[in-house]
Amino acid sequence: MAPGLRWPPCGHRAARRVGALRGAAGGGEGLQAGRRRGEGPAVNVTFLLLSLDGNTPAQVAREAQQVPGVVEVYATVGEYDVVVVARTQGTRQIPELADRLRKIHGVVKVTCCVAV
Repeated sequence: MAPGLRWPPCGHRAARRVGALRGAAGGGEGLQAGRRRGEGPAVNVTFLLLSLDGNTPAQVAREAQQVPGVVEVYATVGEYDVVVVARTQGTRQIPELADRLRKIHGVVKVTCCVAV
């Protein structure tokens, strides 16, 4: 991080983790969106930003944790109410994942950001 910058940028705890890692490929290797030759299939990391219609972010976060491929969920303060971190074996799985999250009661919009 550049000198003088703070995290979180707003100076307070802006995101609250709503559960432990679930379904991750392993512990401690970090979030990598690529692969080296001979290391197996590429893993895509996607951040899904959820906007709610007033439903409780904690309840939506608990339900989002049950969706296959989801590894982390955060209830947040700001433009988006919940941030979901997912790992998939290909980009074709991302629309299906977004559709599953969109079906959770209270979710009105899902924005996908694929790590490159």
